Amino acid sequence: TRVRELHTVAPRTVKLVPRGAVHDFTDIATELAASEFHGEFGGARPWPALGWGRAAPSRSRRSLRLGSFDSVTKSVRVHPVLDSADAPRWFVRYVMFHELLHAVLDAPHDGRARRRHHGPDFRAREQAFADTARALDWQREQIRALIRCARAGKPFELAARPARKSRLRSALSWVQTTLFD
Repeated sequence: TRVRELHTVAPRTVKLVPRGAVHDFTDIATELAASEFHGEFGGARPWPALGWGRAAPSRSRRSLRLGSFDSVTKSVRVHPVLDSADAPRWFVRYVMFHELLHAVLDAPHDGRARRRHHGPDFRAREQAFADTARALDWQREQIRALIRCARAGKPFELAARPARKSRLRSALSWVQTTLFD
């Protein structure tokens, strides 16, 4: 009986802070609503509640959820590790686009079939977004640093890369050592 009662209870109101130290979701969502969603958000509030997630240190060593959409509270949260000058605005914009796309395309669950969060319509629109490939490449390159910073409870910092010898320089060095030593 308690489960049936949950359907009649109104979802709690969520208060989120959209402005971070570096990135402001209100500006980003306004841009996205105009350029990508073309009137798909309507009503009293043009888009879901937007804000940063909790800034607690993460325990995960292998994965990191950078954003989430809650269909019950109609809210989008982005991991606070991205509120950093080292996290490019275009990447944060991509994460926000992905979560707002859930807000537009995720149909209420009817209980009959398994819920598909990333169905064909979702994937097609995500691929059509201009920064998708660049964002996924950047995420792949930076995921270890993102996880490291999240575990420490700190904003993302680009790791200084040690200077790498080019293959040509390494080959020349080997030839010199072989021939002249």
